[in-house]
Amino acid sequence: MRLFAAVLPPEDVTAALAAEVAALRKLPGAEGLRWTGRPGWHLTLAFYGEVDDDLVPDLSARLERAAHR
Repeated sequence: MRLFAAVLPPEDVTAALAAEVAALRKLPGAEGLRWTGRPGWHLTLAFYGEVDDDLVPDLSARLERAAHR
């Protein structure tokens, strides 16, 4: 499975970003771009690529400990 670590921005930040994106989507040529939907917006911290299913529990535990620090 392809995995990455990410954080979700707070709702107020997402709302402000959505307003800016709405304005950008009205610009000439914007229809030729691929836009992601608001539910998918996140900040990627690390991309792990393909990870064996057996490693996911240990990786999840390590990420949880790191997040608490």
